[in-house]
Amino acid sequence: MYILDSEGVYYYFYKNVLITLPQFMYAFYCGFSGQSVFDDEYMAWYNAVITTWPIAAKVLFSYDINSKTDEPQYVN
Repeated sequence: MYILDSEGVYYYFYKNVLITLPQFMYAFYCGFSGQSVFDDEYMAWYNAVITTWPIAAKVLFSYDINSKTDEPQYVN
């Protein structure tokens, strides 16, 4: 379970870097005027909708293998 949590934290850190870095680079281009490269609606829905499906899929389909019976045991 700790591996799943650590991968989730790593994923969220990575995706936030990917959305923040273009904003930071665009600020240099615009002379730090406060103009955004992305629409406000996209920024609002980015964390909530677009990037949750990979973590949700990993949580839904993850399971452990029991070494004695070789049958999957789903993580609670």
